[in-house]
Amino acid sequence: MGASRNARKLERFAQELALMKSPVEASRAAGYPAGTSFDSNARKRACRPDVKARVAELQGKEAELVGVDSAWVQRRLKEIAEVNLGKSKIKVSDQIASLNLLAKMIGAFAPEKIDLGFGGLGNKLDAALQRSSD
Repeated sequence: MGASRNARKLERFAQELALMKSPVEASRAAGYPAGTSFDSNARKRACRPDVKARVAELQGKEAELVGVDSAWVQRRLKEIAEVNLGKSKIKVSDQIASLNLLAKMIGAFAPEKIDLGFGGLGNKLDAALQRSSD
């Protein structure tokens, strides 16, 4: 019986996360008991692979129902960013926010990976050091 109750709590927790609630809010809604480690346990629970997979599944179903995907979001953000401000109720801050979110979605702010292999330079330095110590 305990496993079934825990499974129900975990499912409710995932459902609340899928609704964009914080892990702490989702834990409260799911009925987890308060305690000294409540916040920490909520964050750990949200990082569980099975919970992440369930949240992704729930959010994917919801997106399908309303016909929204990342391409749709990107198109809408692009429309907001390209609006002529003189003839619209859209504010500059809205345009900046849409550009910022769009850039994040396409990975424009992702750090660039750099190969630090030095093209074998480390091996050459090791060999030179070895020769000098002989």
